[in-house]
Amino acid sequence: LPPSGSTTGLCPAHSAPRTANPAAPTIRQAFVRASEKDMRIIGCEPLRAAIAFKWRAFGKARWYRQIIFYVTFASSFTVSVSMLNIGGHENSTSALSLFALASFLNVLYFFEELGEYCSEPDTYFKSLFNISDTVLTFALLAIAPLLIFEYFVAGIDDEYSTTLKYAVTEPLEAIATMLLLPKAAKLLRGNEQMGFLVTLLVAIISDMQAFLLLMASTLATASLAFSLLLSGFTEYGTVGSSLWTAYSLMFLGQYEP
Repeated sequence: LPPSGSTTGLCPAHSAPRTANPAAPTIRQAFVRASEKDMRIIGCEPLRAAIAFKWRAFGKARWYRQIIFYVTFASSFTVSVSMLNIGGHENSTSALSLFALASFLNVLYFFEELGEYCSEPDTYFKSLFNISDTVLTFALLAIAPLLIFEYFVAGIDDEYSTTLKYAVTEPLEAIATMLLLPKAAKLLRGNEQMGFLVTLLVAIISDMQAFLLLMASTLATASLAFSLLLSGFTEYGTVGSSLWTAYSLMFLGQYEP
């Protein structure tokens, strides 16, 4: 087996994103295709030994760097948006500074994802993790100018700034916060025990795509119907509150405002 070879499998060298970095990608692709037809190739001792060697040689150290990178990114983003939403304009300078750090790291993530897409454009969007990362990246790119705009407009037109915050900025922040979880799961595949659990969950979600689409359509339809009939009630006054009320009635069985 050439030292640059790599393959897929439930092992750290494959599971951690961008840690294998083979010098000859055609060898990696050959092993991937072979393992899709016969998984026993992963169990052979020479191949497992080669994967373990590559992991110990440089994969593990790079994975640890990715963990530090992600923790810094997630912490700076969540703390900054929390300070802006809870503390208001009193903490705006510190919060914007933290968000600037998160935005800078997000730009680095953007170029990483762009490199992945350019290397495998046909298969990039077949991965749920790649789709989630793409949405997260563009959500943060959209939040940055909105926060800057709110910061400078707040003293001029508070009503417009508040409306923009509740209608656009905060929903985007909520979406980005939720998408931090799949990004963390993608990174945790570098751990052998966690890698198995993440792979299992992804397989379950993939098999439930039709069911989840049906539930999402039902939720959206019920939310719109009730908001048209009960628009005067607080629970259906906005799109967000209407969706939450419909979700509570459908999945929790009751709703207590």
